[in-house]
Amino acid sequence: MNQRQKSRLREGLRQLGPGLVTGAADDEPSGIATYSQAGAQFGFSMLWTVVFTLPLMAAIQLVSARIGYVTRRGLAANIKASFPRWVLLSVVGMLLARRKWKMRTRPRVKRRHQDKFDTSFDASRSTRSSAQAAEALRPLAGDFTFLLFSLGIIGTGMLAVPVLAGSAAYAVAKAVGWRGSLKLRLNHGEGRGFYAVVSAATVGGVILCFTPTDPVKELLWSAVINGVIAVPIMAVMMLLACRADIMGANVIGVRLRWLGWIATAVMATVVIAMLATF
Repeated sequence: MNQRQKSRLREGLRQLGPGLVTGAADDEPSGIATYSQAGAQFGFSMLWTVVFTLPLMAAIQLVSARIGYVTRRGLAANIKASFPRWVLLSVVGMLLARRKWKMRTRPRVKRRHQDKFDTSFDASRSTRSSAQAAEALRPLAGDFTFLLFSLGIIGTGMLAVPVLAGSAAYAVAKAVGWRGSLKLRLNHGEGRGFYAVVSAATVGGVILCFTPTDPVKELLWSAVINGVIAVPIMAVMMLLACRADIMGANVIGVRLRWLGWIATAVMATVVIAMLATF
């Protein structure tokens, strides 16, 4: 490989990095545990929903990306500039709660022996489903099926935890007016508040690991909490994306606006239905 090819490869990897980390961090243990449960229990019977959910998911992701690209600011900074302070504090508080819960479930999962993985939920149907999810790997892994399944959970957790701690610190820094960047250097007296939040989020997640509740069951509840919290965050993003004073000439079009609000309404309906069935 010549120097020009090496340079092009490095440039390609540099461009790939942020998207790869973000995408991989989103497919974290709580999501994987939930997907596995649903897949093992329902098989392909729910696959038809992809026709409806994929465009809605893509619309919300596009709205989020466009807000960041146009404003060059994160969600917390945009909310601070555009909404009352109570909205900012509410959203940042929800983000912190969600990230701490997620981080709590991941070190805890690492501590558990892999042969406990299939006994994680109360209902017998869920227990069998979890075992079936791992057993799907048996043709590939043989006797190492549960080890491979556990390593997948642990690996995604190790990738996601730094991202979650960092994103929580960014949100807090923007909310209180601190400088927030991983480029800040503590040995130069920079970013003390920012790195204090990173440390507190990580240490808090570790401390919360040592509770008697089942960690894999918490993975499922982490996904449920994500769904509930997503509704107000999606609504705020849609309001931001529709404001000309924020987006200028880049406000979202009618089609994307409809898809985004439909996605928000569907999420709200699902949350209400879930709460009504408790």
